[in-house]
Amino acid sequence: MWNGYVPSKNGVVLKSSIARLEAAFADSPSDMLHAAIDYVDHNSEPIGKERLPGGMSQIVFDMLTKKRRPYSGESELRLVTDTLTHAEKWAPNLVGSHLNTSTLNCIESINVGTNLQTLIERIVMHPNATPELEQKVYSAIEESRLPIHIEHSVLK
Repeated sequence: MWNGYVPSKNGVVLKSSIARLEAAFADSPSDMLHAAIDYVDHNSEPIGKERLPGGMSQIVFDMLTKKRRPYSGESELRLVTDTLTHAEKWAPNLVGSHLNTSTLNCIESINVGTNLQTLIERIVMHPNATPELEQKVYSAIEESRLPIHIEHSVLK
């Protein structure tokens, strides 16, 4: 698996859990939803057009939580937050029968505070990580003063 995700050998895995994820964002001012990605055949499984409770339309939810079937090996989980106002959520040009992607494309990122000590159980280093990467990871943990265990992967 390392070669599939980190062919350069300069990577780490952050070990966590659903319970840790929920706890780490418990104090966030925005609602958080975690959703397992559904791997589908977009030709035979059309995107729904109905609205979900809270204002998000099915089409937006599907865009955030569905991927093409060939990516199913990823077993991905996504964290979704909603920072739109009630009026924005229900605006026809954002979540109506057609989707105004120019409106969504201007949203580049949202900073959401989290508790990293709660979120990260441990860090696993690539089995062939470079000394430079190791130094960066150890320095970052030391500077942050987070009591997070770092280990080297025994899997190749």
